[in-house]
This record gives sequence, structure tokens and C-alpha cells, in this order.
Amino acid sequence: MKNTIWHKFNYKQCFAIIITLIFLTACHSGTTANSSTKSIIVGDRGTILISNNGSEWETEASVTNNNLLDITYGNHKFVAVGASGIILTSLEGIVWTQQSYITHDDLNGISYGNKQFVVVGNSGTIITSIDGITWNSESSGTINNLLGVTYGNNEYVAVGDVGTVLTSTDGQAWTLQKHIAGENLNSIIYANNEFITVGNLGVIQTSNNGINWNAQSSGVTNDILGIAHGNAGFIVVGSDGLILNSPTGIVWSIEPSNTSNNLMGVIDTTFNYVAFGVAETLLISVDGVAWGLQLNDDASAKILGSSSPNLHRGMVCTPEILGHPPSCSG
Repeated sequence: MKNTIWHKFNYKQCFAIIITLIFLTACHSGTTANSSTKSIIVGDRGTILISNNGSEWETEASVTNNNLLDITYGNHKFVAVGASGIILTSLEGIVWTQQSYITHDDLNGISYGNKQFVVVGNSGTIITSIDGITWNSESSGTINNLLGVTYGNNEYVAVGDVGTVLTSTDGQAWTLQKHIAGENLNSIIYANNEFITVGNLGVIQTSNNGINWNAQSSGVTNDILGIAHGNAGFIVVGSDGLILNSPTGIVWSIEPSNTSNNLMGVIDTTFNYVAFGVAETLLISVDGVAWGLQLNDDASAKILGSSSPNLHRGMVCTPEILGHPPSCSG
């Protein structure tokens, strides 16, 4: 049975990922249809929530109790990954199927590009798949934990612990680039024709090719944990309630978040921006500048239980439509 969570957005659960999709029925039927927005949230204990308007959410039956850490869309399906090597797939985001394990390392990030899924995880794990069902292990050349991956400019770029950066043109052969920071790199996106990665102690680095990087001044020493791109430009979030805004990714402004809780991720739902973090913190903004704290409500507590772990990283994707590959950030 589905349960509905109404407007206040907060959940007594760790929601690892939010992915927003401009979803066309034509992706499945081959016919023209009006577009609508589908948002999916995944998190601890296999939690999966879906919304078509960003304000009303339904819980879907999960097939795992593992923490789900990331999700993307490609090749006409959703693919979610997470703790201990869990991989789930779904055609519509409602009925999910667990796929065979290829590793038992945590899978921290997933991206879809060039007609291929690429997943990165702990101990240098990289796995690839065309269909999200049959997976292949790839050699990364590192044992460092890999925390994020993206695709852009005909290249995959993965980042991770102690400034690790890997690049690949095909997802199989990876090149370890010069470490660009001594700190962990927590997230990476490709937007506005450049890669941007963020990390601990205020690290922000930009690159047009994933190889040569330029350090940008964030003006802070907070750990930066998540990044998104939307109409307001780039937004990053981090420890102690940090929110930064930049039109270009070069010059950054601090925005008041009205919370001191760590913020782990941020996404653009197309209706608004959502930043989220520890202790169920959830912030909403329509412009990336003015942020409002959303409070817990009884409905979410009844549906998801009383525990309240951290809210994690987010991702936004425009899915494959009429042969065009998805564009992902987060």
C-alpha cells in the first residue's frame, strides 16, 4: 500500500539521494505525451519516495533494507545503488528489482552517459553496465574510496578520498590524475561546460577537461558536501549549515541557511531547490538565496518511523528522451 506524505517534505529517515526527472511517457510508449516532473528520494533501509509535483510524496515498496546512496536514470530505467554493493532497477520508479551482487563494497555514486552506467564505490571500486542488470568490474588503479562520478565533455570523471581524480573516455580504462587537493572530494557535477568538484575544508575545483584543475576560493573552511546547478547557477552545501551560491562557479556568496546542522546535499526539483542534511534538516528555496527550514510533521513520522538519521547527497537528471542521453548533476 502506498502512503502519502504531504507538503512539509520532512521525513524521519535518511534520504540519501533526490533525483528529479523531466519524464515523458514517450520514453516507454514511443508516442508523444505531455511532460511531467518525477522526483525520487532514496535512503536508509531501502526507502524510496516518489513525487510528481515536489510537494506530495508516496512511499513505494522496497526490496532491500540496505541503505541506498545514489540513483540515476538511463536506458529507460532507474538504477539505485548503495551499501554493501546493492543495486536496484525499476522501469517507472514504483516496482523495483534487486540485481545480482558484483561486489560487497559500498557503492557511493552512479552516473549515466554515453549509453552506459558507471558506478563508483569504496576501495576504488568501479563497475559498468549497459542495461543496469549485467555488470562488469573495471580496474581503477586506486584503493582509495571513490565518492562521486559524472559524465561530460565525452569523459567520465570520478573523485574520492584525499583528492583522488580518475578520468576515462569509455568507462573501462581509467587514468589516475594528479591529486588536486589533500582533502576528500565529496561530489562532482558537469554543467555549463565545466566539471566542478567540492570537498572538505572549503575545497572547490573547476576544470574543462577533468585533467587540469583550477582551485577556486570558497571563502570558507567548512566541509563542502554537495553541489547542484539550476537557474540560479551553482549552489553548494556543507557542514554547519553552509550554503554558497555562484552564477559561474568562480565567485561564491554565502547565503543564510538558518540552521547550524550539516547539509549533505542539494538538488533543483524544477519547482524549487531542496537542501538536506543531518538530524532531518530540510531547507527549501525558490531562488537559491532565501532558504526556509521545513519542520517535521506527524504524517512522515507515521510512515517512516521514529529514527532520524542524516539526509545525504542529491542528484538531478533529465532522462533519455527521443535518443538524447540524460544530463545529470549532483
